[in-house]
Amino acid sequence: MTENPSSVLLYPNIELKDPILVKEALLLYDNLYRIVPSDYKPNDHPEIQECNVDFEIVAPIYPEEYIEGTYQKFQTKVKKWSPLAAGFSPAKIARSDKLHEGKVYYELRKYFLDEGLLIKDGRWLRGNNALIANYMIFLSNEIAAENHLGLLTNNSPAWTTQEFVNYDGNYARTMHGDDFPYNALTRSLVGVYLTDFIPKNLEKIPFSEIMTFRDEYQQERINFLREQSRFIQELQTIKDPLVFKDRVMSLQARMKISLNDYRDSCKKLGPKHFFGAKVVTVPFITPIAAYVLSHDPELTAALSAIGITFGALWSLHSYQDDLDTLRKTNAYSYLDILQKYSFKTIKKVNSQLSTETMEFMLD
Repeated sequence: MTENPSSVLLYPNIELKDPILVKEALLLYDNLYRIVPSDYKPNDHPEIQECNVDFEIVAPIYPEEYIEGTYQKFQTKVKKWSPLAAGFSPAKIARSDKLHEGKVYYELRKYFLDEGLLIKDGRWLRGNNALIANYMIFLSNEIAAENHLGLLTNNSPAWTTQEFVNYDGNYARTMHGDDFPYNALTRSLVGVYLTDFIPKNLEKIPFSEIMTFRDEYQQERINFLREQSRFIQELQTIKDPLVFKDRVMSLQARMKISLNDYRDSCKKLGPKHFFGAKVVTVPFITPIAAYVLSHDPELTAALSAIGITFGALWSLHSYQDDLDTLRKTNAYSYLDILQKYSFKTIKKVNSQLSTETMEFMLD
């Protein structure tokens, strides 16, 4: 069984402007990384800058040794996408995004410039934000996979693109929301939402207290991540709805204990409420996907007790045994949706992610 990563790569941006995202990540993970060219100094939020000096809370990974491999994969994959979705349109400086040239293999950089897709601006390449975002997702995925890191973002369009990459663009366009094709060989992509585990008062807690918490409650953090991993990994191997329900009932007790222990440890930080959501996608076969979304009262109650709910996203193309490893590059692409979301608002989040995925596919 794949272990839940204890270290994550924050993507897709160099600069970290949101202290809450970093604090959330520190509450769970042992090590945080980001992609930084070797000759670049990020301009972070002052609170993050200060803490990084004292603790190096987010370490840099230099992209230079990964850019050739990323170039090879990016060049192959984007040929399957429409030019507009990939971002292959003439670059314009106005309203453009930017990409540091140190993150791009020289052959790909030359192609982008020769074709007018990006424009050189000092050490930066500017142009279509879709092209730059798509490339950065590939680079993040390459670095994460090579180093066995999880991926963490609170940027839902970035996460949507990452999922497209993880599943090799294997989406079928016949399912959106709760409408499933009833082909038993079809895999349906379902979001597993883990909710209400983030202290609501993080903005008031200094990084120094977060670091003390990490050291004091390391085992609680590890157990919580391990049980999440066990839950998700075991569920996606089941092919019978009745067995699925029985397995949930047996797993939920362990998950609930780890969640309660983690929340109890967080009370040292003084929160009165917990919010936030994390989503992991799982490719269930269609009968299982239809069952978990049918709102069985007993199953729903068991899942509610451990802050878990399911949401339909998309169908994948016809499922075959050799596609069991669809998500072969990185099993853990997470979206931390921060504190404005909770168990009661997941339906809204699910609709948002489904819509963004559809817009990305149809661009």
